[in-house]
Amino acid sequence: MPKDISPTNKFFKNSDLTLEKAKEIVQAGLQGADYGEFYQEITETESLVKDKGEYTNISVGNSKSGFGFRVGQEERVGYSFSDLFNEKALKGAISQAREVLKPGVVPVQPPAFGQVPQQLYPSQNPMQSMSLEEKIAKLNEIEAYVKSLSPDISNVTLGYSAASKSVHIITADGQSLVDNRPMASLNVQVTVTDKNGNSETGYALLGGRVDCKDVFNEAAYQEAAQKALKQAQELLIAEEAPAGVMDVVLSPGWAAVILHEAV
Repeated sequence: MPKDISPTNKFFKNSDLTLEKAKEIVQAGLQGADYGEFYQEITETESLVKDKGEYTNISVGNSKSGFGFRVGQEERVGYSFSDLFNEKALKGAISQAREVLKPGVVPVQPPAFGQVPQQLYPSQNPMQSMSLEEKIAKLNEIEAYVKSLSPDISNVTLGYSAASKSVHIITADGQSLVDNRPMASLNVQVTVTDKNGNSETGYALLGGRVDCKDVFNEAAYQEAAQKALKQAQELLIAEEAPAGVMDVVLSPGWAAVILHEAV
């Protein structure tokens, strides 16, 4: 979490609250508690999917937001949330969460929030560096490149998605902490069909806390396409795995976890 900074206007754009008023209400709501905080989140997303030469999904301009208030004392924790953010909703959430507190208990000073010494990822919205038209053109370009790799390719499926998550936290001592978290990814699926009609599909995924331009980078998507194609080609010529009843030897440790998940 970055150092104490004022949140951008987006957190209070459609609210009757200001930052100072929200701090005042939150700090009052955490009086007498051992720990707690106000947590607010705004998430914007978009996605594009192209399959069999057609766009099967174009979803842009999606946004959702909400906040939560947590308060704790000893082993009791109260939590309330709302997708509406205004003074009435905040005070109501605090009132509900505080019902778990016990009177007469001396609060313990909460530990300080940790901070990282450097920025771990870009803070800008990962969707804004390219227009929708540019992204569609790029997906068309990628599809054409993948199809050019082999005449045995029978289908190419491309899935692009991106999200921008903005987080605002107000602590018991009045700190206002903001973090903007980008996420972008490109999924490349390549289906190969042999002369006998057998088909296999290879997959490759690239992305992370990066800008959309990074997943549309030519060198990056070409490497992903080649990886997916190679995987599909190897699956097509691979021998079938042996089947039937056979002895299995398990060592202690993770084998128990795997067995637990299986049965």
